[in-house]
Amino acid sequence: MDADTDPIEIMGAEPAGRLGDVFDAATGRYFAPTPQPHYRDMLRQLYLAQAPGADAARFDAVWPRIWELTEYPHDPSQLVAILDTGVLAGHPLLRDCLHEVVDFTGEGGEDRNGHGTLVTLLARLMMPGVPRRKFVVLKCVGADGRGAQANLIRALGWMQAFNRRGTARIVTANISLGVYNRKWLVLGCDGTCALCRAAVETAKEIVLSVAAGNVAGKTACPARAAFLPSNPAILAVGRSDEATSGAGTVTGTVEPTERVIFQPKH
Repeated sequence: MDADTDPIEIMGAEPAGRLGDVFDAATGRYFAPTPQPHYRDMLRQLYLAQAPGADAARFDAVWPRIWELTEYPHDPSQLVAILDTGVLAGHPLLRDCLHEVVDFTGEGGEDRNGHGTLVTLLARLMMPGVPRRKFVVLKCVGADGRGAQANLIRALGWMQAFNRRGTARIVTANISLGVYNRKWLVLGCDGTCALCRAAVETAKEIVLSVAAGNVAGKTACPARAAFLPSNPAILAVGRSDEATSGAGTVTGTVEPTERVIFQPKH
């Protein structure tokens, strides 16, 4: 298998992803993650600084259900892209937050894995007080958590083309996907693989937050591009205890500590 055909896979704390973490088909109930307690002060300050008429008591009253802080408007001009396994568009917390869903796998844009929906929910969760940006969800990986590198490369190119088409622009993208190209497994990619080149080109206009990988001390592509000189718009994101070296930026992940149940209204 050559480097261009090594599959992309889900990266993060739950590499496999489980649809049951998001939707219980037996009961029709949806689940949502809540932020870790140590994020409370940071999110509280963000809310107080940016929400119109923000009230500290209200924030404290709804914590950790901070998605209830809805007095701030949508920002229709700036979008967030999620490149993952798709999304459950019917989730109660996401139905009014989706600008567009595009499928590159042939499965359709609906999330059959669960990982993409969880990532989108976490991104939704971390916006208290900020004019909420809608999401563009690009499905690059199928139900089994794997996909072709070509899917991710096409999605990166699609974002650039999208930004040239209209007034709304994708300003940042979360990519919880990566590939350990066999050709580069020992020393690490030098930034010349097709995936890293595509990421570098996209990062000229969109800030990319890319999962560093699931193996300590090894950085998957395209996060590897963050460690190349003069790539400030690519962030390699991994566990805070991950041993990743180089010039790139490695930050801690946001993981849910509990789930909240939503029963859809009919």
